[in-house]
Amino acid sequence: MPQKSPSSNLPNIGAPATRALQAEGYTTLKQLTKVTEAELLQLHGVGPRAIRILKEAFKAKGWSFKESKAGEKLKKKGSPVNRTDTVDKFLLELSHPLMAEIEAVRSIIKGVDKKYKNLLKIAPGR
Repeated sequence: MPQKSPSSNLPNIGAPATRALQAEGYTTLKQLTKVTEAELLQLHGVGPRAIRILKEAFKAKGWSFKESKAGEKLKKKGSPVNRTDTVDKFLLELSHPLMAEIEAVRSIIKGVDKKYKNLLKIAPGR
């Protein structure tokens, strides 16, 4: 497991995620408030579990990740990310009486752990 530097206050997110963050120069929780979740998810080793743990640590301090904006280009390079900016833009322009419910369902879908993605697929022929 990577050694934490004395000034590091990153929570225990796992060795691969910690190494990925350190390789990018992130050693403190406060530094991560300047990047979006999508940017971090591009880093090899950072997955939904690490993001969930970081969000919990942010919540305890009243912090959050940088907000993504519709159409904003990702600054980090790496593995492709499932981009939601087109949906964000569409929803910003949508006027619907069930908007709160739409956002709630979308939030649930976005929060589903990737290990369950096969359960969400519709069987062929349906």
